[in-house]
Amino acid sequence: MIDLHIHTTASADAHHPPREIFAMSRDLELRCIAFADHNTIDSVPEGLALRSEFGVDFITGVELNTDLDGRDIHLLGYGFDPGNPALHEWFGEIRARFRKVAVRRVARFVALGLRLTIEQVERRAHGKLPTGSSFLDALAEDAGNREHPLVRPYLQGPKAENPYVNFYFDTMCNGGPADVGEAALPVIDCLARLRAIKAAPVVAHPRDLAEADLRVMVDAGLMGVEAFCSYHDAASARRWRDLAARYGLLVTAGSDFHGVRTKATVRLGGIDGNDDALAQRLREAIAAL
Repeated sequence: MIDLHIHTTASADAHHPPREIFAMSRDLELRCIAFADHNTIDSVPEGLALRSEFGVDFITGVELNTDLDGRDIHLLGYGFDPGNPALHEWFGEIRARFRKVAVRRVARFVALGLRLTIEQVERRAHGKLPTGSSFLDALAEDAGNREHPLVRPYLQGPKAENPYVNFYFDTMCNGGPADVGEAALPVIDCLARLRAIKAAPVVAHPRDLAEADLRVMVDAGLMGVEAFCSYHDAASARRWRDLAARYGLLVTAGSDFHGVRTKATVRLGGIDGNDDALAQRLREAIAAL
């Protein structure tokens, strides 16, 4: 079994450090894993150091927040060399960009009638790039915010059962009230830059991504789709396997594990179709870049 989409504490909304992830992976008899932290590669060196100790294969990875004509797309990049100077230069640019985005989001929430500062958000992010959970936790600190219609549904009621995911998708992206526009990285540019550093680009949990958008990304260098994931039922997984075959793409499998506080129902390695052969095909594709 494999899991090629795991978040560590390098992501502000995840709860297990790399060593714990490796220990859990060994106990679950996972043979290959990849970290895919949000817009950062900070966990990768530790992952590489731990693989021999735990006897679990490891593929370098990252998850990028990207955008295609205003549509939110998460892009995975696999197999890069963490010692590549161009990689570190790029991720320095990414960190600076997303810090500016966080400042703009704070201003948007304030304009919507909420009390919030960038210092609150960054404190909740614990020095990492802020995610949806950082914003929701910071907003909920202020009792005056808790009854606001943009906050209350995620603290009580059905949406509170998976608050961070719901808050992010409802509020912060795809035209939501706190979507600040041009907040994500341009997907076409990211595809080119991943290919330039010899990383294999794979679209994460594509769900209802339009086939026309998939074609655009394939033409720009996309190499795979995460057909098996916690967002897809059997029918969705089958659809994405079929589309992968149609466009000559790799198929990958990843849980998007963060820990129970952020995604209570998502288990490490808890995905159908997580066959070892998928990781081997990904490795072969990376080696051919």
